[in-house]
Amino acid sequence: MAYKAQHGDCNVPTSSAAYRSLAGWIYAQRQLDKRGHLSLERRQRLEALGFLWNPGAPQQEENRTRWEAGFTALQAFYQREGHWRVPVSHRENGYPLGTWVTRQRFLNNKGQLLPERLAQMQALKFEWSLERNPEPRWEAGFTALQAFYQREGHWRVPVSHREGGYPLGYWVTRQRQIKDRLSPEQRARLETLGFIWDARDASWETGFMALQTYHQREGHCRVPLQHHEEGYPLGRWVALQHYRKGHMSPEQRTRLEGLGFVWPVYWEAH
Repeated sequence: MAYKAQHGDCNVPTSSAAYRSLAGWIYAQRQLDKRGHLSLERRQRLEALGFLWNPGAPQQEENRTRWEAGFTALQAFYQREGHWRVPVSHRENGYPLGTWVTRQRFLNNKGQLLPERLAQMQALKFEWSLERNPEPRWEAGFTALQAFYQREGHWRVPVSHREGGYPLGYWVTRQRQIKDRLSPEQRARLETLGFIWDARDASWETGFMALQTYHQREGHCRVPLQHHEEGYPLGRWVALQHYRKGHMSPEQRTRLEGLGFVWPVYWEAH
């Protein structure tokens, strides 16, 4: 501040022995900023003095122009794709948008994104958390689920199931656990497949599906206690339905009775 008050600018000569210590301090600030270690408050205080981050260049205008180019590229990406999941290596018409987006998230996490820029990003409803959009892992899981659904006609994936090598059963279970952290778009895409969020309801649907298979083959629902339907312990599931009859929904009871399910259930233990 003293140098600015005396000379009218912040262009401290690096070759002057009188200002060697100050020049060294200025160099350190520029290095800290390059590494993202300079706080937003300190950066703004320096810029308020007319501090140039890259001497010899109109730095503030250059930075603003570069940022606006990234913001424009992001808008174009969103208008085309409908989401903010920009792959890190993606270039939007030659612009390194993936790198730019990663940088904005880093600055925001550090509290170093300029307020006006943060406001522009918020106006677009930009999703800051990578956890909400685990790209490309979420898309890989959803693609596997679509393949399963198209083949099987339902989304009820066994926990241990792998779809083309992908651990789809685990992925489906995980979506229920992180439901509140998924984006509205992700939840809507799952729900278009009839996805059920409640794990207990989903477990019931798995058992009912196995019972349907058994009924189609055998013509009745008298399932032996120890019977497994394609690995699923259907006999025990049927027995459980008898004990929880008073706790299941009317819809579930109606669906069971539609298969000729008899209350109480009798089974052969063999």
